[in-house]
Amino acid sequence: MAPVWSFARWSIGILIVGIVLIILYTIVPSRRISWRDTWPGALFATVGWQAASLGFSYYNQWNDYSIIYGSLGTIIGLMIWFYLTGLMILLGAQLNAIRMNFHEDGPGGVQTERKTTD
Repeated sequence: MAPVWSFARWSIGILIVGIVLIILYTIVPSRRISWRDTWPGALFATVGWQAASLGFSYYNQWNDYSIIYGSLGTIIGLMIWFYLTGLMILLGAQLNAIRMNFHEDGPGGVQTERKTTD
């Protein structure tokens, strides 16, 4: 029963984080962006966040912040995890921005001519 619960817990967590990031990347920009344009950044940020969280959890198994920082050790560990979370969210947004600029500018960053209709 434990492997099933572990798989369900991670699957539901990844799904919820992915949906929240897609909504965030769709609503927050100052211009209209479809959900189809936001899913690569949301997928990158979701997988990156899960990997960073697992890596930080693995790292914390052998480190005890309270030895150095005393009772503030837990808060410092939490702040590091917040930093990693924010970094992944910003990297996903940056990926979406780069993709949008690439599609607008064309290959090589060269502005393509746009035909205007009179």
